[in-house]
Amino acid sequence: MLYNNMAAFSLHGDNCPTGWDPASSESWDNIMAAYTDVRDFKSTTGWPEEYFVGAPGNGTNKSGFNAKPGGVLNGSHQKFEKEGHTGYWWIDSAWPPDRPTVGWSYNFVERINKHDEARTHGLSVRCVKRAYTPPK
Repeated sequence: MLYNNMAAFSLHGDNCPTGWDPASSESWDNIMAAYTDVRDFKSTTGWPEEYFVGAPGNGTNKSGFNAKPGGVLNGSHQKFEKEGHTGYWWIDSAWPPDRPTVGWSYNFVERINKHDEARTHGLSVRCVKRAYTPPK
C-alpha cells in the first residue's frame, strides 16, 4: 500500500495496526546505524538481480525490515513508477528544514539514499511498535 504524506502521518489514519505508529526520524536513525549494507534491509525475494549496474538484487534481510520494491506513486502525474525495482518509505520529518512542504524517504536499490519527496507522492510506510509504558 502506498500513502501520500498527509495520509501516512494522519492522527486519524489506520495505516498502522493498533499499538504501532509510522516510523519517526529517530527510529530510522537507529536502524540505519545498526545496519549499513543495503542487502541487510532488502527481502530475500522480489528484487531484480541487476536493474541498475552494481545493484545487489535480493538481500539478506538481516535487519528484519524485509524491504520490498513497491515503487512510488507520482502525485503529479498519478502514475506508478519504479515498481518492482525500487522501494521508498516515508519518514516522519521534514528535510531539509527549510522546505516544510517536502517529506523525505529512504530508497533501497544499490545503496541507501535519503530523498526529499513531494508530499503528494505515494510511498510505503514503515510502522514501529510503540514502547510499553507501564500504568502509574
